[in-house]
Amino acid sequence: VDSDAVIFPQKFEASDYYLIFMTRLIELSGLKTKLGLEVEQENNYQKLFHTWTGTSQKFRFKMANNQAEYVDQATQQTIFHLSLDERKMSFNTDTINNFYFLNQQDDEDSLVDEIKLFTKFGQILEEVYNFEVDFNMFDARNNKVYEFDQTSLN
Repeated sequence: VDSDAVIFPQKFEASDYYLIFMTRLIELSGLKTKLGLEVEQENNYQKLFHTWTGTSQKFRFKMANNQAEYVDQATQQTIFHLSLDERKMSFNTDTINNFYFLNQQDDEDSLVDEIKLFTKFGQILEEVYNFEVDFNMFDARNNKVYEFDQTSLN
């Protein structure tokens, strides 16, 4: 049906809906952030990105294996996985280490604020919407005990 006379507007992608969901949930919770929502035009499609004041980072959800991955666009590393169907969220430890503890490029206060926001987002999902959230290194609430193989370690 598309022709020079009739052009239908391009719809958002599924990943954009996840970004809108996350942004709106944060807004409804009254959290103050430096998170921005940016729109870029790409091949007749509009794509949404999260940006963070004080950093060079851009984030976007990427759909994979029936879940959404919150991905940094420069490195393509996943910050966390989110599945609305299964009501699950999990943080990626390797990416968290690379971005927030080994990152020398961005403002440290901004990175700490990002960590706080992402964990607060997870807490909201867990407490209000009964999601199962794996905070990995951000949460030590599990009951696991790690025993030493030997006591005389160097």
